[in-house]
Amino acid sequence: MLKTLDDFRQNNLTYMICQIIYNNNTSNITPFVYNHYFEMTVHNFEQQLMNFENEKYPPVAYQPILLSIFANCFSCLEQFISTVYFIAYLSCCSTNIPDDKTLNKMRKKEYHEKISEIFKILQADSKTFSQLNLRKKVKELASIRNYILHGNVGEVKIENTKLPKFPLTINYEDVMEELDIIINVIHHFRYIFPNIDLMPQISISYNGTIMYKSLDEYFYKALVPYFESILMKHYLHAIKTYSLSARTLSVTNKLIAKEFLIRINTKGDNLEGYSKNSINTKLFDLSIAKIISSKELSSLIMNNTFQLPNFMLK
Repeated sequence: MLKTLDDFRQNNLTYMICQIIYNNNTSNITPFVYNHYFEMTVHNFEQQLMNFENEKYPPVAYQPILLSIFANCFSCLEQFISTVYFIAYLSCCSTNIPDDKTLNKMRKKEYHEKISEIFKILQADSKTFSQLNLRKKVKELASIRNYILHGNVGEVKIENTKLPKFPLTINYEDVMEELDIIINVIHHFRYIFPNIDLMPQISISYNGTIMYKSLDEYFYKALVPYFESILMKHYLHAIKTYSLSARTLSVTNKLIAKEFLIRINTKGDNLEGYSKNSINTKLFDLSIAKIISSKELSSLIMNNTFQLPNFMLK
């Protein structure tokens, strides 16, 4: 019997959860999925750096893929903040999942409100966070992200970072700076709950095996040297530096939870009877050929040229 994609909605293979255990041995489970988003986005950027490494042409001012990666990186940070906010609430304020009204109220808060709420819930001092200008730096990241996503024009006000005033000119160094800021924010909160590290883990495929390294180690010890070597290869000079300077908050003493576990599902559900076709095919080529006429293609090949986007009505 044929399956549909809908049949696989319950297949939660590799899905991550945070299990919060209380003193009476009851527990709550909440999604812990921001790690997947970080992994996907960082590897996407890594691929672009590989392209840059062997690029024959100089970088152009407008690179849509980097705009997308920049926006996605900020979304990853928002995912992290929301996850920590929810875990903090369940760890310090309640042993029950909030009702729908409370959940909706929590979801509607902006990222900066959630950061303030985290400090409030944990009864933690936010002075260090402010002294490092992390709040202001994140605000500038948000301004650029909003310009990118909402199609704004003009410039943004930049005072605390080295990011461009014109968001559409985002380049590789700007994404590196964004990651540097985000990692410092995460590092500040990474140990606020006992026995877990909130820093994302990035998979590395090396010599026929897969291993994981924390995002900070991956970034500062591998990605930064790699990026600098690419610049040197292309006779370019770096104008930015990156460092892990944020201090970490201590474990809160307001916890009503006693233990935290990060669990990953390694057994797929609803896979019985499914056999994927492993033959390599080129189905897209067959589809795209339907909108390209042989005359059109022959003309381009014969004249050794290419088309430009055609926005003008004839």
